[in-house]
Amino acid sequence: DQLSLQECEGVGVAEVKAGSFAEKAGLKKHDIILKADGKAATDKWQFRRDMRAALAKGEFDLEILRGGKRETLKVRTDDSREEGQK
Repeated sequence: DQLSLQECEGVGVAEVKAGSFAEKAGLKKHDIILKADGKAATDKWQFRRDMRAALAKGEFDLEILRGGKRETLKVRTDDSREEGQK
């Protein structure tokens, strides 16, 4: 209620591993992921499948709720693409 979310809306972040794609994208502990690659995060099992598919891409967006505000983070999973842009 306090976050103005529907029941089963979003997946909470319990931990962000150092050096992970999530950390590089700016994801933080206690963020709530609302969408991954445009797909709503409403069921943890479907969310896992959606994340596996998204991670296979070069990049995707995560829509999150942090501190009561919605934000979009860009996740890059293709390190070679990033190196080519430097």
